[in-house]
Order: sequence, then structure tokens, then C-alpha cells
Amino acid sequence: TAMVKWAVGNPYFQGEALTNVIKAHTGMLLTELLSQRGRHERISITALASWCFGDPWIADLPIDDAIPMLFRLGVDEIEIRRRLARGERFRASLCQSSVGLATDEPTARPRNALRIFLFHPRSWTASDYHRAIGAVSASSATFPTTPLR
Repeated sequence: TAMVKWAVGNPYFQGEALTNVIKAHTGMLLTELLSQRGRHERISITALASWCFGDPWIADLPIDDAIPMLFRLGVDEIEIRRRLARGERFRASLCQSSVGLATDEPTARPRNALRIFLFHPRSWTASDYHRAIGAVSASSATFPTTPLR
């Protein structure tokens, strides 16, 4: 993490150069974690949806699952939502089993998702939990069209 902090504060590392430092550091960190995990422990990471559609760098990571975060999509939002609406699968096989959804954003979820990870912008309450589970259970194609409150 010291390397990443140094790179973030260094004006030389901007844009793609900074991204490459972070990717390299992530790979090293996960490789170290792999050497320390138990035989039956799995490693999962959250991933930007853009990595799952077209940035192949995660394919070589020593992980079992990458959870594409289908919220707060930034500059790629329109393209990613369009691809999901067409029913496109993520290219990276690591991204094809799980999805991450936010309880405060409407999101079409891929039909092939076996696991759904819910991210909530505030501390969870029992009421928030029950609303979120109900919303996910009620629809196989789309997460709530209105934010949960």
C-alpha cells in the first residue's frame, strides 16, 4: 500500500500510469494472499464493470470470483447499461457468476448471476435489509426502479 500511496501523490503517475501501478500492486497483493489462504478458502474481489467487459487484466489474477459492481459506473455508465440491457455477458469468465448492486440505484442485473452482493450507502438496518431482499426476490431482471429509503 505504501507504493500505491507514493504513486498517487507523485505527479508523474496520472491516468494510465497510475492505473498500471494499482493493477500491478493488486496482482502482487493477491498472489501473496493466495500463498496464505487455506485449501478450501476462496478469494473474491469487487471489480469495475468495465474490467469485466473489456479490460483483460483481471483474467490472470489468482482469484476465484470477481464481482462486477453495477452501480456508480462513472464515464462508462451509458455503454455498460446498454450492453446489460441487450443481455450481453461479461467477457471475463471470473465476472460471470456474481454481481454487485447498490440499494440506492436502479440496475438491470444479468440473468446468469448466481450470487448477488448488495451494497448499501448507509449502515444497514433490519428494515433496509428486508426491503432489499424483497426487491431482489421480486424481480429476476431488474433491481428496484426507485431508490430504497
